[in-house]
Amino acid sequence: MSSSKCLNATRKGNLKLLLTLCAIVLIAQIIIPSSSLHAQGMRHVISTASPAAVTINGAKQYQTIDGFGFSGAFGAADQLRTLSSTNDQTQILDLLFNTSTGAGFSILRNLLPSDTTHTIEPNNPGSPTATPQYAWDNNSWGQVWLAKQAQNYGLKQFYLDAWSAPGFMKTNGDEANGGTLCGAPGTSGNPTVSCNSADWRQAYANYLLQYIQDYTSDSIPITDIDFINEPNLKTSYSSMVMTPTQTADFVKVLGPTLRASSFHPQIACCDEQGWDLAQSYTNAITSNPTANGYVGVISSHGYTGFPTFTLTGTGQKHIWQTEWSTFDAWNPSWDDGSDASGFTW
Repeated sequence: MSSSKCLNATRKGNLKLLLTLCAIVLIAQIIIPSSSLHAQGMRHVISTASPAAVTINGAKQYQTIDGFGFSGAFGAADQLRTLSSTNDQTQILDLLFNTSTGAGFSILRNLLPSDTTHTIEPNNPGSPTATPQYAWDNNSWGQVWLAKQAQNYGLKQFYLDAWSAPGFMKTNGDEANGGTLCGAPGTSGNPTVSCNSADWRQAYANYLLQYIQDYTSDSIPITDIDFINEPNLKTSYSSMVMTPTQTADFVKVLGPTLRASSFHPQIACCDEQGWDLAQSYTNAITSNPTANGYVGVISSHGYTGFPTFTLTGTGQKHIWQTEWSTFDAWNPSWDDGSDASGFTW
């Protein structure tokens, strides 16, 4: 999904803008047994009964929280950057990043734009082996500015996520409406695709590396990267379809490319649409020794399936829920103290 309405926390002024800065990332290593999920706080229920005595054993660890974050993708960051009121701008930044008066978010998830207006490679170089003409505007739809603001608050974890490759690298010739990366298993020799037997996998890996280099040139070190967003979903905006096998295959290209460079962000995979899809993509990674060695984080969203069970076979990899929204109507009374208008967890 795009970074739709996921952030249900603000106060007065610019409420709609703050809501667009969303795609909340609940980032944790979920190691709680499924039978204990509700008991350990996966669902918060307010009871009117007298509170029971609770004993907390600080020596027993159930899960590690890597952080909490949001995304300013698809222009939301630029809306904040270009606000005419610096007071409103500061108020929103404080609500997002200030650890005393705001949410204190510690992770920023940035879109790697693939549309011709905002991508670093708007033009087809002609072939996968031709020299690309990268164009970095030191802005990336306002996300570079937002990242620098985050740094001012002490944020150090920056997660880059590509919704799609540029259209000329894909089977449908379009950065939107699905399509698969040319050269992925199952795309070669297919007369219905626009690849013309070309393999763009390495060129796409180089393109992702270039994004990392560009951010670094603006003094923003990248800690995490994912090459796909909701690989099961074909949408009218930036989207690319990949099967579990195809994602594992591409990791075997991206992993060595990053390792051979001077940049070594953690690879996350694969931001599926829901937890019900996460296990199949996880299995494709973990059952492939080469791919498994390059992936550090297993990621998924919560739209088509809630994270009510533990993914298996992940070893010591951390598990991230990187996007989820209820899509409920905006409720301005979220903090009036009533149970009905409280946060959704």
